[in-house]
Amino acid sequence: MLVVQTLGNLNSMKLHGMANYLRGWLEMRADTTLIATDMVGLLADAEWMCRENKKLSARLPHAKPRQQACMEDISHTHARRLMKPQVLELSTSK
Repeated sequence: MLVVQTLGNLNSMKLHGMANYLRGWLEMRADTTLIATDMVGLLADAEWMCRENKKLSARLPHAKPRQQACMEDISHTHARRLMKPQVLELSTSK
């Protein structure tokens, strides 16, 4: 019962990363010899990662990445001293 209350409290405090990690850890029970400071560290890391991922997910749709460069857009002006056949040959080499 205490675990259910703890998970409820974590979710009500909007610490969803900690709650999800704790829930997963309890289901696996992989390492039961974990000391308290290690567990707190793992929970804090899980919460930090959850928040960073949430920030990134919110920013990505609004990002305006620069146009991707392609071989056809290279300027072959005299000042740059690039020869179009050489550039195209380099683009196909492996």
